[in-house]
Amino acid sequence: MITGTVLVLLSWTLLVGLLLCLGAAAALLASPNARRSASMGTSKSTSNGALIRSAMWWGLAIATVLVLAIGLWQPLTSGTTAVIILSAAAVMAGLAAVIARFQGRRFTRPSLRQTNAWQWALIASLTLGVIYLAVAALGPMTNYDTGLYHLGVIKYDSQYSTIPGLANLFFPYGYNTSQFPLAAVLGNGPWDGVGYRLLNGLMVTLMAIDLAVRVLSRRLTVGTTVLIVGTLAAWVPMIALSDYWVTSPSSDSAVFVVTVVASAYLADALWSSRRWQADAAVALVLALVAFALRPLMLFYLVGVTCVLALQLIRQVRQAREQGSGGQKSSQPKLVWALLAGLAAVLLAAQTARDYLLSGWFQYPLSLFTFDVPWLAGNPSEPRTATLGAARDPSRLWEAAEGWDWIPAWLGRLPQQWETFELLGLGIGIIFVAVVAQR
Repeated sequence: MITGTVLVLLSWTLLVGLLLCLGAAAALLASPNARRSASMGTSKSTSNGALIRSAMWWGLAIATVLVLAIGLWQPLTSGTTAVIILSAAAVMAGLAAVIARFQGRRFTRPSLRQTNAWQWALIASLTLGVIYLAVAALGPMTNYDTGLYHLGVIKYDSQYSTIPGLANLFFPYGYNTSQFPLAAVLGNGPWDGVGYRLLNGLMVTLMAIDLAVRVLSRRLTVGTTVLIVGTLAAWVPMIALSDYWVTSPSSDSAVFVVTVVASAYLADALWSSRRWQADAAVALVLALVAFALRPLMLFYLVGVTCVLALQLIRQVRQAREQGSGGQKSSQPKLVWALLAGLAAVLLAAQTARDYLLSGWFQYPLSLFTFDVPWLAGNPSEPRTATLGAARDPSRLWEAAEGWDWIPAWLGRLPQQWETFELLGLGIGIIFVAVVAQR
């Protein structure tokens, strides 16, 4: 057990390093005044913590797109896939070194002298939580859907490239989520096909690192407060039911973690003026990752994009009113071009997977079909059954329509932990609002 736990922790550490290598170049380009400092030939002191946080999430998005693209023509648990990913990380790390040198970056050493007791207590709690999840990663998986189709899809992605018409075998096999390809690629190396146990724990670890780096900084932001509350809300059920939510490769947990962190960066982007662009870029990157994990998160992605577009308009108006041209130089168009390119490649990779897996665009939605011989059946009936089961499992077909399912749903609420967590969060919001008003 100890050896396995150490292996899990070591694997997460190496994966975090891999993501940092993949995302460092983009994080440097998105950092404040990067191009201006380079053009002026001045050396600019850069916060290590801010770059580490940004690089992790940029790296996760780049890794997601890379894995989806490789999976179209190559089994994901293979030596070729591992070599491609490691080579890409090496190239991106080298590019980051060139960019940092070109920009004249001067990185500051972290100082822990002003870290107080509550900060150390929070970091210790995060560390213990990660260690507990590392132990749980070796235990049972109790999520029903894991046995129903998660492991089957991961096995196909591990041993074969994307299989045309796989949704005809079983309709959930056509779900276009990055969760299963990412879980499959973790089966390389010593994990020998069972690396899917690491994925959700890795997401939680990235969340913990982000919060720990924020807490160690001297200036706590609004986004840090959002992330503290969100981490508490996410970790309570995930640690208590780790076999269901973390060890099992369910995309629900990954989407929850990514959305909480994205909301923290969105809050920082709306509150800060100097780093708003870098935080906005990470918020959009994480919204793209959430969309890749679950296409229905398109609504969240559109919402974040609209809010940041309004913020950009506000920033431009303020710059014009003040008659300052400095604001323009702090918003390099290259960052937005990178985001647009990343979104375009991600959409192309997902569309290609839809084309092969089911022949439907954004399956299981019934939007439109491709003209392919392996076209899967209309997903409306399975989608209706899934909706009915979520409303009232005892009579799913009747619950899929009308409003008769509401009394039974209300009767089940006192038996579910989500009700009490939501109630506790609501009370907390009221308390904080009263304190803020006074």
